[in-house]
Formats: sequence, C-alpha cells, structure tokens
Amino acid sequence: ILRKMLDDPKRIHEIRAQLRPNQMVSYFDDRTNQEIEATILDLGRTYVGVQHRQDGKKWKIHYYMLKL
Repeated sequence: ILRKMLDDPKRIHEIRAQLRPNQMVSYFDDRTNQEIEATILDLGRTYVGVQHRQDGKKWKIHYYMLKL
C-alpha cells in the first residue's frame, strides 16, 4: 500500500513540476547508507534519470527518493 501511495501519478506530477534537466538534487541510497548528490538527466513517467556527481555513474531512481 505504501509503494502505491508513493507512486501515485498525482504525487509524481507535483514532484516533476519542480524538476528540470541539469538540476542538482540529492537522494538517500539505502544500499550504501549515504546521501548521494546527482544531476538530473531526464524525467520519465515513474523514474528520474540521474548522474552521480562523485563517480559519474548513471541511474534511474523513483521520484519519491529525491530530497527536495
């Protein structure tokens, strides 16, 4: 139920309205247990494409992971 709430299209639309490609963002990575700084590459329907500032790796993450 929580995942369904986080992936709600209305919620994603509200988040997307605040984002632009090349914008700097951060998010919490639970695998490494640290905050990651990244640049937005593209905005998808349910995911956002980012590139990590530290190592240049590209990832697709859920919108709800972003720290706004």
